[in-house]
Amino acid sequence: MEEGVEEEESCQMIDVNDFEEETLESMLTQVQSWMNDKASLKVEIAKLFIEFDKDEDEKLDRRELRQFLTNLFEMLHIKLPINHDFIEYTFRQIDFKRNGSINLDAMQRFAKKFNKKLVGQAQ
Repeated sequence: MEEGVEEEESCQMIDVNDFEEETLESMLTQVQSWMNDKASLKVEIAKLFIEFDKDEDEKLDRRELRQFLTNLFEMLHIKLPINHDFIEYTFRQIDFKRNGSINLDAMQRFAKKFNKKLVGQAQ
């Protein structure tokens, strides 16, 4: 594992002290609803995927993944540095076919795992 990435994985993605109570409740309600309704998570990820697939090739490259994650993390108030090492590590985690790109199915599988981890940390 690359240096620095291990530290990022062990840190909390959410610091509840950074939220106003209403904002925290709203975010928690959203991610917990995705746990209960997998279809709504798939729909949200598909919307973001299409938005950030700038070249419309039905795949995300590293640049598009950075934009995708930046938007998603801002939406959910997630505090993780989106630097080169983080993007490389995350890209390798999602690109299970090792073909240098991420398709929608792979992104949705990753989002499901990520959401589960996020809910666990927020509780």
